[in-house]
Amino acid sequence: MSDDNATVKAVKSEKPKLLHSPSKQSLAVTTDEQSSSEHSTNSPSDKTQITAIRHESPPSKETTPPSEKELSQMSSISRPPPTAKSHYSNIHKPRAVPSEDDRITPGIDDTPFIRFGLNQLTIDEEITGHGRYSSVDGDFDVERGIHDSGLGYNRPTSLTGDRRPPPRRHSRVQDKRPVTRRHKAPVFVAADPPKGQKHPHLDYMPYVLRPLPLLLFIFACLLMMAALIFCNVQSSQHNGLWDYDGVGGGRYFVFQYLPQMIGVLILLWLYGIQSSLYRCMPFLFLGTRRPSETALQDVSMLPKNFVLPDLSHFRRGKPLFGLCILVFWVMNFTIPLLAAAFQTKVLNVDGRGTWRWTAVEGVNWTLMVLYILLILTITLLLVLLRRYHTGLIWDPVSCADLIPIFQKSNLISDYWQSEVRPSLQLHIPPRKLRLGYWTLSNSNSPFYAIAEENSPQTRSSFEAGTTIEKTSPKSAIVPETQRQSRPESYLRDLHSPFVRYRWAPWFLRDSAVVAWSVAAVVLLVAFIVVSFVHNAVRDGFDPRLSTAPNSSAFSPSNFFYSFLPALLGMFLVLAWHPIDIYFRAVEPFANLAWQQGASARRSLLLRYSSLPPFLATFAALRNHHYKVAITSFISLLSFTIPILAGGVFSALTFPSPSDSHHSVIRIVAHMPGYVALTVFLAIYVIAMLTSIWPTRRRYLPHGIYTLADILSFMYQSPLLTEQGMRGLKSRRDLAERLEGGRGREQKYVFGLFLGRDGKEHLGIDRVENEVERERTGSGEGLMGR
Repeated sequence: MSDDNATVKAVKSEKPKLLHSPSKQSLAVTTDEQSSSEHSTNSPSDKTQITAIRHESPPSKETTPPSEKELSQMSSISRPPPTAKSHYSNIHKPRAVPSEDDRITPGIDDTPFIRFGLNQLTIDEEITGHGRYSSVDGDFDVERGIHDSGLGYNRPTSLTGDRRPPPRRHSRVQDKRPVTRRHKAPVFVAADPPKGQKHPHLDYMPYVLRPLPLLLFIFACLLMMAALIFCNVQSSQHNGLWDYDGVGGGRYFVFQYLPQMIGVLILLWLYGIQSSLYRCMPFLFLGTRRPSETALQDVSMLPKNFVLPDLSHFRRGKPLFGLCILVFWVMNFTIPLLAAAFQTKVLNVDGRGTWRWTAVEGVNWTLMVLYILLILTITLLLVLLRRYHTGLIWDPVSCADLIPIFQKSNLISDYWQSEVRPSLQLHIPPRKLRLGYWTLSNSNSPFYAIAEENSPQTRSSFEAGTTIEKTSPKSAIVPETQRQSRPESYLRDLHSPFVRYRWAPWFLRDSAVVAWSVAAVVLLVAFIVVSFVHNAVRDGFDPRLSTAPNSSAFSPSNFFYSFLPALLGMFLVLAWHPIDIYFRAVEPFANLAWQQGASARRSLLLRYSSLPPFLATFAALRNHHYKVAITSFISLLSFTIPILAGGVFSALTFPSPSDSHHSVIRIVAHMPGYVALTVFLAIYVIAMLTSIWPTRRRYLPHGIYTLADILSFMYQSPLLTEQGMRGLKSRRDLAERLEGGRGREQKYVFGLFLGRDGKEHLGIDRVENEVERERTGSGEGLMGR
C-alpha cells in the first residue's frame, strides 16, 4: 500500500471495564507472547497481547478451575466490543490496564480472595471425587488431611514429592485411560495340546473329583441306603429292631446318636467334593472349546452353599452345575431326619407288651429318596466332568498357582485400576476367554495362558516395564466407573485408608460381629437358665403334642423334639462355615500386610482353602496361624451340636402325681448328652466372641471370591514377568522359585509398589532388599502397609 492512498481515521476509545452478564457461552482467553526479534516497538503493550475468543459450548456441571495466571489476566481483561467480527478475532488488541478504581477493594489484590472462593465452591466435589484438581498453587491448599495412623497414605502421590497432576487441556472430552501406543501386533490363535514331555497335559482334576473317589462315594451312599432298607424291613416284619433298655444305655447310643454320626461323615465327604468343584468351576468353563465370557469375574472359587442355597449358576446359564449345587445343599437336611429315624414303641412280643426300638418308616423312606437323588447327582457330575476339561496343569489351591496362568495373557490391560474397585463385575468387560495352549499368528511356538482368541498380543503380557493399554467402551458404561477412571481419583483411592480397608464380608463387619456376639451370649444364658433351673430337663416337661406312635412308628412329639433341635444345630454349623472359609482365604493377605512382609510359604503358597477342617487346623498350628486354627477346628467341632441335640430328648411315662393308677408322658433329656451339648454350645459362643473379629490386616479393597478379584492385586506385579518365573513345570518348581533357595529367603508384601508401568499400584510384590531400599528411598513410602 502506498503512502498516497493512506488515510487517517479517528477511532473513539473508552476506558475498558469488566462487564458481567449471564451467558451460555464460554470465554477462552489465549495469550500470545511475542519475542523482541519480531516486534521492536516502544509500546508498553508489546510484551503480551490478549485475544478474547467466544465459542459455543454446552453447560457442564464439572468445570476446571482456572490457573493462577489466567485468574490474574481475567481480573484485568475487558470484553471486546460486540461489533467485532469473527474474522478479525485473530487481530491482537492493546491490553487494557485497569485502574485502582476498578478493583473491588482498591489497593488490595483480589486474586487470593477469588481463589479462596473457588476452593470453597469445589471442596465438596473434591471430597466426593467429582471435582478436578486445581492447577492453582498457592496459599489455599485444596488437599484435606486425614489422620492415617502412620500408614503413609497422605504423603505426596508422586515419587518426586509434587502433588500437582500434569496440566489438563481445556477439551471437554478427555481420554479416561492412559495414552495408548497402538501398533500392529500378532493375534492369539488357539492351539491343540502339543505332544511330548515338554508341554504337560491340561487335564488335571483334584483327586476328590476323579472317577474312582466319586464311585467310592456313591458306594458309601449305597451302603447307607442298604442300612435304611434293612431297618425298615426288619422293623415291620419282626416286631421292631431291639428291646428298649432305658435312657443312656448302649442301645440308646446306637439309635439316638450313631445315625447322625454316620450321616455327618458322608456330609463332610460331600463338603470336600463341593469345595473342590467350586475351586475348579471357573477353569471348567474356561478350559472348554466353547469360550466363557464372565467366568473370571462372576464365578466364585469359594463355596457359598451353606445357610442359603447358591443359585447363581442357574442365572449364568449353567443349569446342570446349578442342579448339582442345589442337591448338595438339600443334603444338609439328612442330619435332622436321621435324628428322627428311630423311635420306641410298645409291641406285642410273646403275648405281652414290650418296649422296643423301631424304625420310623416314613422318615427312612424320605432319607432313601434323598440319597438316591444324591447318587444321581454324583453320576451327573461324573458325566459333566468327562465333557468339560479344566485346562489346568496342577491344582490352583493358592494365590501363587495363578502366576503361570496369567503370565502371557492378553487380558492384563482390562484390569487397569481394578485393585481399588469395590466390585469387578462392572469393571471387567465380558470377553470370550479360553484356558489352554496358544500360538501367535506369526509364530508356531505354543505357550500356556488364559486369553481371548483372535485378540492382539499386548506388550503388558510379555515385557516388563512397558504397558500398552486397550480401551474398552464396555468397561466405561457405568458413571461410577467413569468417575473412578480419572487419574486423580485413582491416586486418591490408592492412598486412601478408607479404600484400602474397605471390604470384609457383611457378617464380619464390626456392627454385625457385635450383634452376633450379644445374641449368642443372651441365647446361651437363656438356654442354661431354662435347662437347669428347677431341673426342667431332668424331671421332664409336657410335650404338648401327641406321643402315641402310629402303625409306622411315627410319633409327632418324638419327631418334633428330635428333628427341630438337630435342625437348629445344623443352622449353627452352616452359619460358621462362611466364617471359616473367609479366614482361610484371607490369611495369605493378612500375612502379606505386615510391613516386613512374609515368606512365600506363609503367604502366597498357603492352601488352607483346599484342606479338610482337621488338616487345616494342624497346618495352621504348624504355621502359628492361630485364628485359622480356631475357626477350622470350630467348623468341625460344631457338628457335635446337631448330633447331640437330635438324640438328647425322648418321651417317657411317669406316674401321675394326682392319681397313682394313671401315668403321664413327659419329654426328658439324657443328662450326660445334655451337659455335653451345653459345653459345646459354650465353646461355640466363646469362639465367636474371641475369634471372628477380622482385625485391620484382614480388610481388603474388595472381595477375593473370583479369579479376577485375585488377579486385580497381581496384574502390575513384576512377578508376572520375571524371567525366574518362566518355564514352570510343577507346583514344586513354583514353590522353589518363590522361596528363593537356601540362605536367601524371599519376602513378599501387600501394599503400594511400583508396577511394571513405572507407576504406583496396590497389590502383591517382592520386598526390596535393604541396599535397593536405601538407593531408591522407597522402603518406607511404598511397601508394607
